[in-house]
Amino acid sequence: MEVNEILVTEAMKEVLKGASEGKMANRYGLDVYNEAMKRLAVERGTHMTLQQLYAKQEAERRAYFRERTSQGVKSQRASQQDHNAIVDSILRSINDGIKPDVLALLRAYGDANDRDLVWVKRIASQTHNKKMGKTLQLHKSHPVIQELKDARMFTQTHKGAIQRSTYSGLAELLFSGSQNVRKQRHMEREIEELREMIARLKADVAKMHARVDDSEYWKVKTKEMHVEGMSCGKIAERLGKAKSTINDYIRTLVKAGILLPRTRQVLTKGYYP
Repeated sequence: MEVNEILVTEAMKEVLKGASEGKMANRYGLDVYNEAMKRLAVERGTHMTLQQLYAKQEAERRAYFRERTSQGVKSQRASQQDHNAIVDSILRSINDGIKPDVLALLRAYGDANDRDLVWVKRIASQTHNKKMGKTLQLHKSHPVIQELKDARMFTQTHKGAIQRSTYSGLAELLFSGSQNVRKQRHMEREIEELREMIARLKADVAKMHARVDDSEYWKVKTKEMHVEGMSCGKIAERLGKAKSTINDYIRTLVKAGILLPRTRQVLTKGYYP
């Protein structure tokens, strides 16, 4: 069975970039993948598994950069240490509630570590998937990361988007998430304060009604006792009020036609001892 030459060439390129065996088989099919591996093995004069081939590529890459460094050529890549420090500065800015100026942070880091502007611009445009994964693990207890976790915003999808982002993308995702969490918490605090205020107002209103009810109670009882024929002195004694207060109140009601004078009330109801 003949294989498509174009697909084999593309598969060889993907393998050299470190694509996994499963991914290659799913994308191009086993026949294309096997042919690509055979041709790569012939080109390199040996029979290797994908893992061996990738390990050899990595060793060659490192040797290349070591040689360039020994020749005085500065690397335009960010090491894991660089990456950790840059992400840490971004997180500190977000934790302070300040949106990170990523390019300014990178320039400051470059100046402090003898890196030129070319290096700054290059790493600013790159994504750092593997390094980002290690850095996120290192900073898993950072307050910014922790507050996103507590708010259930640091999902696998969110984490994956962060790992695939440039430094600017990382800063944007984390800052917007952090701001949303803080706004939500601020709203929750305001709502709780409003609830407490409403509860206090309700309590104050209840107390006010209780005072009003208490102040009106003696008047109700005064009318009831007067209708029963009780004297002002006896009413005052029962209710703990001044006799003059009871007398004035009854006189007011009699003038208004609400109550009968006591003499007529006694004739109507009989004398109350």
